[in-house]
Amino acid sequence: MEALKNLVIWDNATISSNVETITRIGGKALGLHELKNLGINVPRWATITTSLFKQICASDSRLIQLFGQKDIQLQEKCRLICEHLKNITLDSVFQKILAEVWDKISDGGKKPVAVRSSAADEDSKVLSFAGQMDSFLNIRNFGDFLNAVRNCWASLFGERAVLYRIQNKIDPCASQIAVVVQQMIESEISGVVFTANPLTGNTKEMMVSSTWGLGEGLVSGVLDADTFILNSNGEIVKSEIAQKLRKIVYNQSGGTVTIEVEANRQRSPSLSKRQLKKIHKMALKVQNFKGIPMDIEFGIENNRIYLLQARPITNLKKYAEFNVWDNSNIVESYSGVTTPLTFSFIRRAYFAVYWQFCETIGLDKKTILKNKYVLENMLGLIYGRVYYNLLNWYRLISLMPGFKYNKRFMEQMMGLQVIKDFQLSEMPPSKFEKYFIQLPRLFKVGCKMIFAHINLAKNISEFHTNFRKIYTYYSQLDYSKMTPQDLLGVYRELEDKILWKWKAPITNDFEAMIFYGLLKTLTVKWGLDPAGVLQNDLLCGEGGIKSTQVTTQLFYIAREIERDTQLKSVFLELSPEEALSRLRSDSAFSRIKEKFEQYLKDYGVRSINEMKLESIPIKDNPTFCIATIQNYLRNSVPDPTEQEKHERFIRQKAESELRKKLKGKKIFLIIPKLRLYRWVLNNTRRAIKNRENQRFCRAEAYSLVRTIIRAIGRQWQDKGIIDNAEDIFYLEMDEIWSFIEKKPLCEDLKKQIELRKREFERYETITLPDHIEAYGEVDLETIRREETQIQSEGVIKGLGCCAGIVENEVRVVLKPDSNLRLNGEIMVAKQTDPGWVILFPSVSGLIIEKGSMLSHSAIVAREMGIPAVVGVKQATKIFSDGDRVLLNGAEGSIKILQKADRK
Repeated sequence: MEALKNLVIWDNATISSNVETITRIGGKALGLHELKNLGINVPRWATITTSLFKQICASDSRLIQLFGQKDIQLQEKCRLICEHLKNITLDSVFQKILAEVWDKISDGGKKPVAVRSSAADEDSKVLSFAGQMDSFLNIRNFGDFLNAVRNCWASLFGERAVLYRIQNKIDPCASQIAVVVQQMIESEISGVVFTANPLTGNTKEMMVSSTWGLGEGLVSGVLDADTFILNSNGEIVKSEIAQKLRKIVYNQSGGTVTIEVEANRQRSPSLSKRQLKKIHKMALKVQNFKGIPMDIEFGIENNRIYLLQARPITNLKKYAEFNVWDNSNIVESYSGVTTPLTFSFIRRAYFAVYWQFCETIGLDKKTILKNKYVLENMLGLIYGRVYYNLLNWYRLISLMPGFKYNKRFMEQMMGLQVIKDFQLSEMPPSKFEKYFIQLPRLFKVGCKMIFAHINLAKNISEFHTNFRKIYTYYSQLDYSKMTPQDLLGVYRELEDKILWKWKAPITNDFEAMIFYGLLKTLTVKWGLDPAGVLQNDLLCGEGGIKSTQVTTQLFYIAREIERDTQLKSVFLELSPEEALSRLRSDSAFSRIKEKFEQYLKDYGVRSINEMKLESIPIKDNPTFCIATIQNYLRNSVPDPTEQEKHERFIRQKAESELRKKLKGKKIFLIIPKLRLYRWVLNNTRRAIKNRENQRFCRAEAYSLVRTIIRAIGRQWQDKGIIDNAEDIFYLEMDEIWSFIEKKPLCEDLKKQIELRKREFERYETITLPDHIEAYGEVDLETIRREETQIQSEGVIKGLGCCAGIVENEVRVVLKPDSNLRLNGEIMVAKQTDPGWVILFPSVSGLIIEKGSMLSHSAIVAREMGIPAVVGVKQATKIFSDGDRVLLNGAEGSIKILQKADRK
């Protein structure tokens, strides 16, 4: 029939996507044709075009009168048109056309149909008209079908649609409407997929909402639905499974009905991972075709996925980049609020060090430059606290072979909260790119890494020899006599000679991460000791670690004082300040004084928070060392020789157990497991030892920078440029250098300092979590707060890093000073840095909030044989001074035996 061809468009018609087509069939119908052309499953449909609607309007006298009426309010006019269309009488020609549509789409009345609006301005890029016009489901007879079509036409002039058009400056009476008639599927599962996350604007994520039954309840919002966030590979990033008590299904007499969901499915996910993968693939195909983020409805019948309609997502919020900030490891070095100067310095240092690392592993300059932004932003300063920009760390290690394993090893080394869903790229590489570009590149990097490993021992030795020469020379300079320009020149020399010559240490750090990760993997996989006690015992007693020498040398001084009863008595009677003065002025202490001054010369760069430039090293304020010696004397001063024997005994016992467990066992029927394990173990020991010793070099390098900065600060104070020499730490590195070079970024340094001091004083009052996930800037109001749950029976879990069981009272230490007195308690702290080491001999155990198996406190505790548990969240809030606990360093557990009386 010619009329039918002009007024109805069938799903097999060939159409063009142009303005004329959209005007005839509407945005929704055009979308269905596009889906089918993409090879996607779409239920059968036909479109009653706007041409038919216009003919009906042109042939009905009442409608002609209403459309032409001028003396009536617009909304009242639309209401009258709406009411008339609901009851309009269709002549035989129009009824015959609609009967043909009904018969074909309903398969002669055997299948229910859905009747939906498809206005010319509906489902556009700008306006979706979602929910503004009516849809009718489960139509099962011709009479109901005609009524549904009439009501669809009428909905064009319904109150919601009219107001929506008026608000968007569209003439309601000028609009046209087509109607989509679609065979219905009896969806067991229905849902909507947004190809960009509508909550965040993240175009690298898809959001899927789904529920049991028909999608009517989901679209209207009356039923609870599951929500899945998918990454660019279709894998689940996050899911929220709702309790789905009810679902909507077809009523056999027409329409829909709400019924209860079977009990065993109410809390079950409505979609499987496999189904989500398929939905992701189909949705991505639609988005790629349209070139914009899409809102797509789907239904699943007999495990076959159908797309029911697709429209652009309107008003998608501007996407702010997702960031993950974590301080789990770096807080050891930069606890609490850190000044702008320190942060600006360490940010430069990290950039330089990891640029060299990229060169060491053989990355070409083009790749390094491409990732320059990553290297420049390895760290962040959030309300004065230093955090790792965690996703950039992942991006860095993704440049090396074996990202999956390197990621896990890095998380173990840093003690990080795992980010499981991090993806390397938006789309998987093509086969050509994978095998002919990426694989050769990774092979080259792998070869470079092997070469770096072979030469590491030699490079480490050369590094220490070169560093010692440089440090000896620059530590003897008199910086007080240099001009600021001279001091700037010295700083730049140090950057060139030390900072940009840090390849060996950073390569060793990477090896420590890899070999420790391999050691832990083999220990667990081969069933040697999943708890980690054997592994920890094998790593203790290495010797030659300078951090432990900082303590043992202080032991020797304390033991010498202890042997002289009179000296010991005098030393303990005085305050740390008085004892220091007496030590330096009383000839009776001359022998001790000589050794103490040599100790300060050798180890005086150390301090609490020694990585912060604003910290004061013990060589400039030795009272902390004196207080520590007094703590040793109040207890029994440990014998370093006996301690070393004990550590060797633990290690030998562990090695004997290792031999028994692996003797005669082979991997691949060829390689002896014991030989392979020992090779990994020896490399782990060497890398950890080197890492700790390089940390001391780092402390010495920072000491030189600190000395330069304080020399400038004193000169600027004398000249009135700043009020106090220490105020210089509230400036950034570039601000200092530009001021010296007469190209100041800020003219009034005093004003800048005052503003920053006020701001950083405010930061001191703010408490932040260790792990922050945020879109764009971090806002205090949206930061997710951490909650610590104490396990049943008062047992708190952490990561055991040194075996041993000890029962004692705890002492919470937030910031050590010269007034701290320790008497063998179990010390509880947020974190420790190398400057805390001299306190360890005065305690019987350690409970640390932060840290991992490779953190400084864990390594030194193993060397000293002190039972320790790290990674105990909120430990300083859970425990109070005087609480009696049972600490198990092997299991990583702390049991509260008795809470202290706080009256």
